[in-house]
Amino acid sequence: KAGEPPPTDWVKLNSDGAYKSSVGLAGAGGLVRDSTGAWVAGFTYMIGTCSSTRAELWGVFTGLNFVWNLGLRKIILEVDSKSVAELIEKGCDESNASIVLSIALANLY
Repeated sequence: KAGEPPPTDWVKLNSDGAYKSSVGLAGAGGLVRDSTGAWVAGFTYMIGTCSSTRAELWGVFTGLNFVWNLGLRKIILEVDSKSVAELIEKGCDESNASIVLSIALANLY
């Protein structure tokens, strides 16, 4: 469930992304917590210019790669965007296909 720590031997990745139109820049970031809720690691990523949805997707992709590179394999992903969760779970439009596919492939290896 959202906001709860993951089970023992798992980590939870909370990722987020945002676009600020007044400066024309997007970024993403996130944090990883263990089963006690303790902070394990965090990351930030400057994207450049893109939509807020794409920034959220970049946050997921970057976060999954970050956690994987830490050697962690039992990962629960938590995002605050229902539309991004649906894009990952159910598919997406052509404009976001490459990043969603990258997210799916990141989870296979």
